Amino acid sequence: MKSKILLSVGGVFLLASAAFAATQGLRQHHDGRVGGAGLRGRFERLQRSEQRLAQPRMNRQRGEIARRLGVTDDQRALAKSIAQQLRPLADALRPQAKEIAARARAAARSGDRAGARAIIESELKPLIESARLQARPLVQPLIQTLSAEQRAKIEAFVAARGRTFDENKLADRIALRLARLGHATRSGGRKSR
Repeated sequence: MKSKILLSVGGVFLLASAAFAATQGLRQHHDGRVGGAGLRGRFERLQRSEQRLAQPRMNRQRGEIARRLGVTDDQRALAKSIAQQLRPLADALRPQAKEIAARARAAARSGDRAGARAIIESELKPLIESARLQARPLVQPLIQTLSAEQRAKIEAFVAARGRTFDENKLADRIALRLARLGHATRSGGRKSR
């Protein structure tokens, strides 16, 4: 009888100590740091997520791309002026595109997927294509300033993904990023440098 009581008290003690150790123990983070699994660990995770939210993903990517390409100050200034030139075009097209997308979304939700596809094909795609054709001439001066080394890096990046280099596609991508840059700056996102 005494052994059963002693065994049950020992089991409860072991269970309590294991639960305490699990809640208070240290854990290894993915980057090798050791931090508390309790409130302190939660607070650290919250701080990291707030830092990520303070710097939008696109801004981090843009900075990374610019760093890898070795963008000069002159190219940066030219990109900023192109973004300002693209601003009126983007501001004019954005409400139209949102309205078309909302109609397509409403059609899809009501079960008319073919109608939604038709709205996108007949209205949104031509709107995007006209925007591309208007933006390309604005971006061409920036593409012309690329050095041979920068152009080689871009071509290698494209080739690594199994694609061929197309200057028009590059102009479209740059124009899209610069148009988004202006929108993010005005809407309270991180300011450009």
